[in-house]
Amino acid sequence: MQKELLKSYDFNLPLEDAVRDPAASRSRKMLALAAMGQGLDDAYYSTMQVFEAVERVAADRRGGIEDGEGKAMLAEILAGEGDDYQRRLFYIVSELHVYEAMADLAWLVQLARARARMFPAI
Repeated sequence: MQKELLKSYDFNLPLEDAVRDPAASRSRKMLALAAMGQGLDDAYYSTMQVFEAVERVAADRRGGIEDGEGKAMLAEILAGEGDDYQRRLFYIVSELHVYEAMADLAWLVQLARARARMFPAI
């Protein structure tokens, strides 16, 4: 029964809910919009990779490191061939304070993980 229900389920619904949430910040709404239509696993892993890079930038800054591993990770993501989704995520959060960017990306990682976890039931 669950498999039959999920066959026609729109996996973008949680993202659409986030976009319509009046309490959601502009950046979170934009992140949700960016994730719509992305493959379930790809959205999760790609979002996680951007989050980890931003998290590493924050750790580098705490350690007084200007050009550290985080900056290198971000540079690799931004230069990557064909992953416009990751670049879009970065540009959405790029004007935020690094801790706000981390919080917003962590929020999207949770949404993306929930979407991806629904798929095996089909």
